[in-house]
Amino acid sequence: MKAMFDELQGKQIVAADGIAGVISDILIDDRFWGTNYFVVETRPLPPGQSVLIAAEAMLPYSPHNKYLSVRHSIDHIQNAPPLKERQPISKHYEQKLQTHFQWMIPPFLFASTPLASQHGAIVDKEIIADIAARYEPYGHLRSVQEMIGYNIESEFERVGKVWNLAFYLENWATALFVIDIGESNRVSKKIPMSPAWIQNISWPDKKIQIDLPQDVFLSSPLFKHEQLNERFMDKKMYEHYRTYLSTG
Repeated sequence: MKAMFDELQGKQIVAADGIAGVISDILIDDRFWGTNYFVVETRPLPPGQSVLIAAEAMLPYSPHNKYLSVRHSIDHIQNAPPLKERQPISKHYEQKLQTHFQWMIPPFLFASTPLASQHGAIVDKEIIADIAARYEPYGHLRSVQEMIGYNIESEFERVGKVWNLAFYLENWATALFVIDIGESNRVSKKIPMSPAWIQNISWPDKKIQIDLPQDVFLSSPLFKHEQLNERFMDKKMYEHYRTYLSTG
């Protein structure tokens, strides 16, 4: 199952003892395309007061739900180290979060290794510690909200822009980008794109370079929201790209 970013944004976060806040953004790792944190505006604190909640802390979610459930209590969430606006997320801040919430899996590993399940199960703590030591988990967090509208370039020609992202519900990994390629003709035409096709991202320029020829990219099957969780949509997308790989 998958869920779209614009559907998750604004969802209530329900703790064990009540409503703790709403989702305002999602932070993903630009190496593994896994969700590290949900940015939660806490309540009843003043507007703009936010904390980060790791994907590990989320309980299983259905797109039909009007809220997401989290393992922590309201008090635990509201007393977490607050996210300071317009300041980069530091190593020290992430360590304080992990200590406060006692998360078992480093957030950047949760969606990118077989060590995590939808229940946050641990296979081997020593293995996790070894992997964490070999990867630098800082400096790769990216705001999904910020990425909406980024230009997509193929062969250094603009072919569209990021319209939305979809996430797998079992581990919150990025399932696909949805790209609007019809804006130049004032016609809405959206296609799915795997994050595997991203070759390079220029964050200062807000540009995403893809490793596909323009004609292959622009002739991709159309994205249809009603088919989001139907296997044949993914199959059509990957078969289209596979044909290009087999003839390239």
